[in-house]
Amino acid sequence: MFAWTTLILLLTAAVANTDVAPAEKPEPEIVLQVRELMKENKADEALRVCDEALRVSPDNGHAHLIRGKLLSQAEDYREALAAFDRAVELLPGNHEPLMYRSVPRMELGQLEEALADLAAAEELSPDVALIHEYRGIIYSRKDDPLRARDSFARAIELSTQRAMCYLGRAKAQMELGDLDAALQDFSTTIEINPTLPGAHYGRAWILVKQGKLPLARRDLDEAIADGARSADIYVLRGEIRMAQDEAEAALTEFRQAVAFADASFRCQLRHGQCAYSLKKYAEAAGAYTKALELRPGDVESLTGRVWCYRELDEHGKALEDIHAVAEQVKTDPTVFTTRAYLLLETEQYKDALADTEKAIELNPKFVYAYALKGAVLSSLERWDEAIAALDQGSAIDAKDENIVTIRAQVNEYLAKKQ
Repeated sequence: MFAWTTLILLLTAAVANTDVAPAEKPEPEIVLQVRELMKENKADEALRVCDEALRVSPDNGHAHLIRGKLLSQAEDYREALAAFDRAVELLPGNHEPLMYRSVPRMELGQLEEALADLAAAEELSPDVALIHEYRGIIYSRKDDPLRARDSFARAIELSTQRAMCYLGRAKAQMELGDLDAALQDFSTTIEINPTLPGAHYGRAWILVKQGKLPLARRDLDEAIADGARSADIYVLRGEIRMAQDEAEAALTEFRQAVAFADASFRCQLRHGQCAYSLKKYAEAAGAYTKALELRPGDVESLTGRVWCYRELDEHGKALEDIHAVAEQVKTDPTVFTTRAYLLLETEQYKDALADTEKAIELNPKFVYAYALKGAVLSSLERWDEAIAALDQGSAIDAKDENIVTIRAQVNEYLAKKQ
């Protein structure tokens, strides 16, 4: 649910205010200079200070260390890694170069090497919260929520106001199925930093799962008011509004979500579903088409677009899509009744009949399939067989609306013939 790109937030803080054990001697001048520049958001100038310091003194370990942090913040991970390598050589016994070197390694996919760096840093300084925080992020990326949770918990023990640690532990708690603990951690995250990406969304997601829709909606409204806007937030607000029968308002939310993340499959799918519910079939078809571009062959999107095309009287396109669905889903009777319905509308009775029989074969208790079979057989004027199919459906559910309606139509037609 969360992308750990928010690691950059940590790096910004780390450059401006290094997280280390209490210093036994004054900090190097370059650290003080860079800290002041970062307070003024002058990252480029800070990097120039490091480069000048290294020109004068190539073996200035602190300059290499700070340079690595700045390059990591700029997402130049290979250059950052080289800078940290040099800092590790020049500052033996200092945990910082090892700790921060884990960041570019992490971003370059070198997760095991990053963990090794953190283990070495911990041996030098076991009580530095950021070491455990970084470890938690790595374990999250490795899909190991148990170790991630424990790593974030240790960081919180060492530094109780680390919002990212509470957020990371909340995510891990969710994956471990402990929603109550996750809810508490999301709440603590928001208390510390209400604009941290993912915190409001995570809490609202749990509240939705618990059926507390008004609370979830209020949480998301607060998130937007605090400036924590994202596609996920708008999608979840839209889903809540749909559940509260506010489809028009939901559509506005889904349109906002798409504006934030046009390349999000979930945004496009929900947009399509909501637009269809409001009979905005062309808009819905467009959203489903974009969803299919992002996830080719997706059955839910194809099926949604089938009904859009049907409503737009584009039966050829609808049949093309439902054929694609049937190629993928061979055991769902509703796929075959959907295709049978479209084939019936286009007077392809033989193929429609075959699909109704396939649906019944897959689920002999599927009343709608018997009703549809009765309709197809009626169109073929095979009256006795049509009545038999309707009788079979009626035996399962005599009050089924489709069975009752089609039987009345058959009886009316036969009475006129007599």
